[in-house]
Amino acid sequence: MRIGIDIRVLGRNRRGFEAYARGLLKRLHEVAPDDEFVLYIDHPVDDDILARSNYRAKVIPSGAHSLLWTNRALPRIAREDGIDVFHFPSSNTWFASGVKTVVTLHDISFMLRNEVAFMPFYTKAYTRLLLWRMRDKADLLITDSEASRRDICAYMEVQESRVRVVHLGVDERFRPLDKEGLKSQLVGIGVGSRPYLLYVGGLDARKNLKTLVKAFDIFRDETNYNPLLVVVGEARKAMGNIATKPDSIVAGARNREDILFLGYASDEDLVSLYNGAMLLIIPSLYEAFGLTAVEAMACGTPVIGSNNAAIPEVGGDAALYFSPNEPEQMAHCMARVLSEPELAQRMRLRGLERARLFSWKEKARQTLQCYRECAGL
Repeated sequence: MRIGIDIRVLGRNRRGFEAYARGLLKRLHEVAPDDEFVLYIDHPVDDDILARSNYRAKVIPSGAHSLLWTNRALPRIAREDGIDVFHFPSSNTWFASGVKTVVTLHDISFMLRNEVAFMPFYTKAYTRLLLWRMRDKADLLITDSEASRRDICAYMEVQESRVRVVHLGVDERFRPLDKEGLKSQLVGIGVGSRPYLLYVGGLDARKNLKTLVKAFDIFRDETNYNPLLVVVGEARKAMGNIATKPDSIVAGARNREDILFLGYASDEDLVSLYNGAMLLIIPSLYEAFGLTAVEAMACGTPVIGSNNAAIPEVGGDAALYFSPNEPEQMAHCMARVLSEPELAQRMRLRGLERARLFSWKEKARQTLQCYRECAGL
């Protein structure tokens, strides 16, 4: 079978869509050694991940507009290349041709509630139009969780038979580290030597950081613990979401001097940050998956998170949960993990065990099965 994959995200997205595409590319060649993969990109890229015997990267310059690339140049060239199935690892496509098409639709949070994704009306209208067309043209949809699948079927009126769930995987670099060298690494990153609670993710409104800050104040007021709150993530406009600036997030916080915004962190630094954290907090109003939960668990770090969307699906019995609109509940979960050593140790062990369920090799195998199903094989 000859499989085409849109890999335009390489070198552009760092986490998010690029992390997903990289995870698949690292393992697809292992689970499908007899298949050929043609990897289409609109800019030259020198990347070791493409150096596989059954991978062939093909550069097609996009010109001024990516939609023209996906509607004009790419369908014609895919047909000429004899592609059996074409995979778009993100839903930003209007691809329509005689080629069977699989699209990964990670997230439709903007369609659910305004408090989940604040967008300008024109961005929301454009994105909705894009997704409706993708829904009608794709032969098969892949999404990240059962929670996301339910939302897609309900809000986009997609038949369940057209949607497959393939959880995300966790990169092997996320693992427990030797504690001896960890302190100097954390000092180099900028955390210093104080104990800290950790948040990793975007700064847009649905991440609910203002409630996290309120919970941190309550936690500090009601306990004798004195950790930092370390926030790792960028204030960027993803899919039009309005990013919240750090100064706005901590406005009015009683412990704002102990809230540290680190900005973007590389995967190498993230491994150290997870390993050094007392716990990871996921306060989001909505997550289609929650990859940070798996990354933290793979590092042996306890996780507490919102009790909605896909977070309980991912964390299972290895995490503690709270209502994202109740800062008191969030603070209570923080205090439980720090004050109950046996609970914290149990969460570490369960988290390490659960993280093993999310291997990229298994996710690549499941994705390959979607390709074969789409091709009728």
